[in-house]
Amino acid sequence: MSSVRSRARIDASRTTRPWVVAAIVLGVGFGGAIAAGSTAATAVVAVAVVAVIAAVAVTWLAPSSKPPRVDVVPLDDRESSTGTDYRIGRGLWAATALTMLVVAADTQGYTLGGESSIRYGLLVVPLFALLAAAAISNRSPFDEMTTADRLLTVLVTCGVVGSIYGRLVRGTAVPATVIFVPMALGLTHLLVRRPTSAAEASRFQRGLIRVALVFLVLGILARFSFWPLGLPTHVAHERAFFVAIGLAAAWFARRKSILVVILALAAVMFLQYPAATWLIVAMAGVATGFATSRRGRNSAALVLIVFAIGVLGFGVAQVQGGRSSVAKGYFSSVGKGDNTDTRSQLWKAAESQIEKSPLVGSVFTGSFTVNNVDQVISDRGANQQIEPHNDYLEMLLLGGLAGLLLFGAFIISTNVIVIRRIHLLSDQGSRPQRDLARVLLIGFNCALSGAFFNPELSQLGICASIFLIYSLMMTLRPEPTGSVSKPRRAALGTNLAEDR
Repeated sequence: MSSVRSRARIDASRTTRPWVVAAIVLGVGFGGAIAAGSTAATAVVAVAVVAVIAAVAVTWLAPSSKPPRVDVVPLDDRESSTGTDYRIGRGLWAATALTMLVVAADTQGYTLGGESSIRYGLLVVPLFALLAAAAISNRSPFDEMTTADRLLTVLVTCGVVGSIYGRLVRGTAVPATVIFVPMALGLTHLLVRRPTSAAEASRFQRGLIRVALVFLVLGILARFSFWPLGLPTHVAHERAFFVAIGLAAAWFARRKSILVVILALAAVMFLQYPAATWLIVAMAGVATGFATSRRGRNSAALVLIVFAIGVLGFGVAQVQGGRSSVAKGYFSSVGKGDNTDTRSQLWKAAESQIEKSPLVGSVFTGSFTVNNVDQVISDRGANQQIEPHNDYLEMLLLGGLAGLLLFGAFIISTNVIVIRRIHLLSDQGSRPQRDLARVLLIGFNCALSGAFFNPELSQLGICASIFLIYSLMMTLRPEPTGSVSKPRRAALGTNLAEDR
């Protein structure tokens, strides 16, 4: 018996070592690439950090000789077949938590916009975890693809291939790789066989509350000149969906004191820069919260459609020469400068480009930016390319009407699938998983609602967070009817027999 166990340990170590070496090599190469053009000190730090993180990530994901022990891992946290899938699932959750925490704490925009390639370093952990998981997994990632997964796969494939072609062949100055590469993170869930357990759902829901608190505290401090890591001109409303996630998580967890703290901090951040995006995000959160509740079970589609039409109507009214009385009244009441005319000019510049090829756009080979017409963005040059501050217009620029319909179908399909799962989880009494699914869908819809008036997808860190949220939602699957207890008892019996 002891010889069998020692042989298993040797086999496991032999399997692990190549992954560690590969992780270090890839980490050094990737770190060197993202640090290109930086100072020598920055390059050394980037290479070292990336190499260590990649090595740790792959060591964690390396195959195990047997499943997690029964006396260490709770019953509903265990995978009945092998420990590999258990580690893949934990790796996805850990990578998501780390990514969202980094984006939330980034008060200087390193992981968001700008032209520096160092922001791609944010994708090292989740993307490398995906590649490693694909290599060690004994199943096809296409076994359980949903309609939303297929739509996302087509969108990512078209976007990445088109962007690379545009950069290498057409010489596109601002390719859309910054949009479509992070979108690939949404497919990481395909390598997680088991549904998320109740214990995991509860832990991650608490983690989302901490992410919101970090974002609020650091975001508020960043507006003060005494804060050394702050950038007073940087605005945080484009990440307001983090606050919506934190509020929803605290509400469903019945953490009243935390809920009050988040509300108070959110009010302070809003008063620092009262962007209208906060109201759009708040309305999206309320609409999604009602649509996923028991009361909204029969009217979810109607509620979300009415909200979408309202946002679309407001946007159309704004782009028509900036004649939206609602927007002007809002800016006047909060004492904030009215930027309606600025956004209208950017939207019209995008509209003029879309008219050249309305059906397929640039077939994803062109740029998603427009010229800074009349220097409406004062801190940018007149000839500098800038996002049109509307991600749906960006999708029209890249893929035309076909690309927009593909993206819209993905969003609708995601909502249909997740809302159905939420109600099934509720019927099965899986409250932690149901609550987390509601929290994540609220964050997903809030982010994509804010994307109608802000460049969300073109900011790498935000885009990565959105599609990791999507990936985690897809791991919240209800148990098949009649298969909840028997497999677990069989697995328990098997493990006990092996221990004997």
